[in-house]
Amino acid sequence: MERRLKNRLVGAVVLVALAVVFLPEWLRPVAQPPAPAVDLTLPPPPAQTYQPKSSAFEPSGEQAGLAEPPPQVPVQDAPPASLRGWVVQVGSFSNQANAYRLSDQLRQGGYAAFVEAVTVNDRTLHRVRVGPELSKSAAENQRQAIASAFQIEGRLMAYP
Repeated sequence: MERRLKNRLVGAVVLVALAVVFLPEWLRPVAQPPAPAVDLTLPPPPAQTYQPKSSAFEPSGEQAGLAEPPPQVPVQDAPPASLRGWVVQVGSFSNQANAYRLSDQLRQGGYAAFVEAVTVNDRTLHRVRVGPELSKSAAENQRQAIASAFQIEGRLMAYP
């Protein structure tokens, strides 16, 4: 026979012998150690119930009649007009990273910049705004300062 054929046959015989020796060991299920026994019975209920030692926190008979319920605070849906202000919108980005990059640059320049996410026509936009300011003139001054420092033309917006 050819030498190559003999080498192949010897290799095949060795592989079959190894499979016969090791395959049963690999396929045998691994024995799991038995789970420890756990006692699932509940302890008996306590014989006594809790009784406070002093009545320092209970109102006396006179005070019990004087207790009034706390006053109801009306819930406001929108902030009052006196809490409205003005912001300078310096950009609107579809990419959130770009919005935060500009916001960080403005903050490093000393401006109170923030990013606000809004949905317009099923698209999420990230608006970069500076402020808020209580007066429109202060916001306009801030807009002009941003325009000269960053070459960005912002626009005044009522907030919120």
